[in-house]
Amino acid sequence: YYHAVAHDPFHQDPQAFRYIDAPQLRYSRILVPLLSYGLALGRQERIDSSFRFVLLAFLWLGVWSIAAIAVVRGASALTGALFLAVPAVYMSLERGLVDLASCSLLALIAWGALTKRNGVVWLGLAGALFNRADGWVLIAGFVAVSVVAKNFSQLALWLSAAIPKLVWDAVWGPKLPSVLLDPAKQLEYPFSFLLRILNRPRAYKDFAFWLYAGDYLAYLAMLLLIVIPLWRLRHKRDAASVAVGLLALLSLAMSATPYYDYSEVYDFARHQSTLLTGLLIAFSAEGGVRLLVPYH
Repeated sequence: YYHAVAHDPFHQDPQAFRYIDAPQLRYSRILVPLLSYGLALGRQERIDSSFRFVLLAFLWLGVWSIAAIAVVRGASALTGALFLAVPAVYMSLERGLVDLASCSLLALIAWGALTKRNGVVWLGLAGALFNRADGWVLIAGFVAVSVVAKNFSQLALWLSAAIPKLVWDAVWGPKLPSVLLDPAKQLEYPFSFLLRILNRPRAYKDFAFWLYAGDYLAYLAMLLLIVIPLWRLRHKRDAASVAVGLLALLSLAMSATPYYDYSEVYDFARHQSTLLTGLLIAFSAEGGVRLLVPYH
């Protein structure tokens, strides 16, 4: 879908909407398509290549940002290679999705916050908002810390990161067809899908023990992805940690929706990738990966 959006980011061709399932949703995640269109200078024959280049550039950005965080904390730059373990990396490259950009921008924001480069943080927040709606969560984290610290100049700076996206939506949003939500998809309670799976486990024939063990390890990891960022807030209340904690709360809320489906490999792992990146950033910043990656 996003590849198709890259060919017409300003939705000049009304017929293009026929090829996109939810135009209002897809066009709101405009960062990667818009960069691809701009890199190709709007030339249709070059957009395919520029789209792939933009995704690879975000892959480089994610690896570099994690490595830079580790180096600042005295660990090896090879730590950046751990970014390759984030599921959204491969899924985005294979299917042309934008989740990779969200993970990379989160890592860039964390590096900018760690090194006190407010301009980098601002660009990261603005870009994250252009890429996915969870950019609002990141901005909220930085805004909350600024309010508590009574740092109103930074508060104004972080709030201003939302202005470009608000202007974009005001100009281009009304031209998009609206998305009707499926009324059959009702909200439930957090992790309701997990209880359903436990009540009716999958039927494995071959290697059943190991497959069941893998499932239960995945369930545990799923819970830890939410618990650990919230637990860290007891002693880590910098802006990046608060933003990741809010992402954990968002994930908890999303677990009450039908879209949080563990049985869908591409959807579930991809949706958790931003939160997983946040934990990777935390361990890199605290030197925890020194146990995994030796010094030069």
